[in-house]
Amino acid sequence: MTTVWSRAPGVPWRRVVDGAVLLPPAGDEPLVVTGPGAVVWELLATPGDLASLAERVSSRFGVSAERVADDIAPFLEALAERSLVTGSGATG
Repeated sequence: MTTVWSRAPGVPWRRVVDGAVLLPPAGDEPLVVTGPGAVVWELLATPGDLASLAERVSSRFGVSAERVADDIAPFLEALAERSLVTGSGATG
């Protein structure tokens, strides 16, 4: 089973000069994401699994998709813990 990641519905956010400001639904402090984190957030406008997200990020930064996947997996988990993204199972 592969997890397909997407932005959680109704999460308010704004693009800022260096990234994005995300407002968690639980009323937590805003989260500012920059660099690759902001790119991942933008890419999550179209849901995708870790491999496809890593491939798209790697093409922007010229880094291997495997390395990117290792870096963004914990980022996606942290966003999920704050209810900013959802991960749904899909067979593949």
